[in-house]
This record gives sequence, structure tokens and C-alpha cells, in this order.
Amino acid sequence: MAKKGKHVRKTDAPLRWYLKQNQRWFQRLGVFAALAVVGVALWFIVDPLQGPPTAITEGGVEVDAGVVDRPGASARTGATAPNFVLPDYDQQAVYLNEFEGKVVFVNFWASWCTFCEQEMPDIIRLAERFPDELVVLAVNRGESKGRAKGWTDGHDFPDLANVHWLLDERESVVDKYRVDGMPQSFFIDVTGNVHQELRRVTEFDEMRTTLEGMLASIDPQAAGG
Repeated sequence: MAKKGKHVRKTDAPLRWYLKQNQRWFQRLGVFAALAVVGVALWFIVDPLQGPPTAITEGGVEVDAGVVDRPGASARTGATAPNFVLPDYDQQAVYLNEFEGKVVFVNFWASWCTFCEQEMPDIIRLAERFPDELVVLAVNRGESKGRAKGWTDGHDFPDLANVHWLLDERESVVDKYRVDGMPQSFFIDVTGNVHQELRRVTEFDEMRTTLEGMLASIDPQAAGG
């Protein structure tokens, strides 16, 4: 008759002993594995080898998006405004200096900026009021096309020929214009110089008064919209 006793799973004992003895090593391995996963994820998100965003010119040429330096350019009032080229939602290249001869209102915004949401309807209203004298370049700060376009589509803004929705995903133009808060806007005069910088929410009446003053200095008949 077989002698009764405790049943010992001898095959499991060495494995348990090994895991116990190397518990700290396995914990470190787990940390390294987690860090590796995060690193790979960031690589696919940022991808430093991807290069700068691009835009397509009217001639079908692909160009790097960002600042196009010109001598003496600065975001300071009275200075020549830094030139730039950015893609719109259709990937078409839009240059700041192609609108010289008109007043340009450059506005920096983002979908998460509640003050931008408050201000944008007045900017659109201004563009509607002055369709021939004013160009609005609404520059999205650092967001993808999907997020930026989703925001504008969600607000059902009218499709205006003098309003261009642009993407500054790498924020190179944001940096050049020293944008440290939003909304932040710049009135650029017809010669391409910075007329006024606005570091706050600006209401329609103030925008209109500033624009009419700029137009009156060129042609008194142009003011009044």
C-alpha cells in the first residue's frame, strides 16, 4: 500500500525559486520594455526623419513649409513682417508676401483655445465686411489638419475667398512671430510691414476701426467697407 503524504510539484519548485531570486531583474526588464514601447510610439508620432511639412505651389512644385526669411524681417511694429509659406487644408501653398497691396490680418489660433473661439466670428465678420481690401490668414498652431479642419467645419464658418485657413504644424512661423499666447494677431499693411500687434481677444469694432484707419491712409475712398 502506497504511503500517503504531501504531494509536491517538484517541476514547479525550481521555476518559482528562479523567479523569486531574479524578481528585481525582471522588474527592471519590465520597465525597460515599457520605455521601449513609449519610445517607439513617440518615434511614429514625431518622426524626426520625416522632415518639415510641405505645400504645393500653383505650378505644382512641392516646397518646405515655414518661414521664408528676408532682410530686416521682424514681428515688431513698423518692421517688415517675416514672410512665410504654409499649406492650407488642400495642401496648397499660401505665401504672406503674395498679398502685398492689401491689408493682411494674420491670426494665430488653436482648437483648444477658448478665447480663439470667442474671437474668430468677429474676424470672419471683418473679412465679410471688407472682401476686396482685406485678407485673413488664420494660422493654426501646431495641430494636425484633421483636428484644425474639424474645428472650423464644426463652426460652419462661411467659405470666403479672402480667408485662408493655414497649418503651422511645426510652429516655425509661431516661433518667428514670437507667439506666446493666443489668440495673437498682426495687422500687416499694404507694403508688407507690421502695422499693429494684438496680444489679446479683439472685438469687431476695434478691428474695423484699425482697418479703416489703415485704408484711409492709402485711399480715403476705401475706408468704410
